[in-house]
Amino acid sequence: TPGNDGHVVFDVLRAEFLDLLNSKLFRESGLWSDQCLELYTKDAVKREHAGLWFRIYMAHKWYQRRIA
Repeated sequence: TPGNDGHVVFDVLRAEFLDLLNSKLFRESGLWSDQCLELYTKDAVKREHAGLWFRIYMAHKWYQRRIA
């Protein structure tokens, strides 16, 4: 992962991450909890679990490429 997961996940990728979490593909993939958007938003305020969110981001990007 990059040097500072919190900065990357909650600052640099924030808009893209929110789009991903709100996307139909993310919601309908069956891979993720329906609570991801709410949990991400809470974690962003506290700047917690950035490593986990970065892994979710990368896994879903891989998933997008595999099904496309």
